[in-house]
Amino acid sequence: MSLFRKILLGLAAVVVIGAAIGAGVYYFTKGLADAATGFFATVATSGPQAAYAKASTAFQRAMSESAFADLAARAGLSGFKSASWATRKVENGQGSVSGTITLDKGVSLPVTVQLTKDDDGEWRVFNFTMKMPGAGVTGKMPAAQASTGGDVVSAEIGGKPWMAQGSSVITLKLGNAMIVNTAPIVVKDGKISMTTLRLQFDGTATGVQKLGRDCKQNAPCLEMSTGDDHYKIDDSVADPATLTITSTEGGHMEGVFSAAMVSLDGKTAIHDGHFALTVK
Repeated sequence: MSLFRKILLGLAAVVVIGAAIGAGVYYFTKGLADAATGFFATVATSGPQAAYAKASTAFQRAMSESAFADLAARAGLSGFKSASWATRKVENGQGSVSGTITLDKGVSLPVTVQLTKDDDGEWRVFNFTMKMPGAGVTGKMPAAQASTGGDVVSAEIGGKPWMAQGSSVITLKLGNAMIVNTAPIVVKDGKISMTTLRLQFDGTATGVQKLGRDCKQNAPCLEMSTGDDHYKIDDSVADPATLTITSTEGGHMEGVFSAAMVSLDGKTAIHDGHFALTVK
């Protein structure tokens, strides 16, 4: 057999192996892609409330149904037509797909979706990052920001240290408003802490911002959930709940916050709160 023929056979083998690997990746990630597509399709066919119900528990704890409905309306997701996922990845029980979704009038939006499996082994949306539509828009549109590995929100809650970081921090930018939600986190021995925070503030303010107790209003606020109890700011104490942005540089923002909190179960306090976010 000639050397040239051996080279051709070798190249053919590489092509066959590559095709087999590609087919295998497509097969094992099909459910992942189908879940991501189904999430957006549900917004269009059944409304954002139905899609929200299909998302993971962590997603629901990090973002309220009304906040998701507002985001879906601003992005025009009710006009969803199709999705194409060029990149698919599964690692350590977590999955992600990246590609584009097509809306009414041929509008295409770049999207990355992170998913996790529930107790029944079904893929559910944990977070997503989307470049908002800009054609024909006169006002500033919101942009969902995927948290980077360096993003962190920490505090002393009820005298105990608490911290969420990386993919457990979900940031939304709506005009000047910054909305930071945290998801449940894995702590020691594989246990899950259900404590989550929702923090909303003016990303352009330079002074101290007083935090309110109702995050349904378009104003600075802080709410906390422990899974069983929902805490709001305690207005009966003398010291107000406050937040201050301490630095903003090159898309990186840091700040501090503190608050006395109350629920039907009792009172607690958030001290030495700190956040560090990457905002594009």
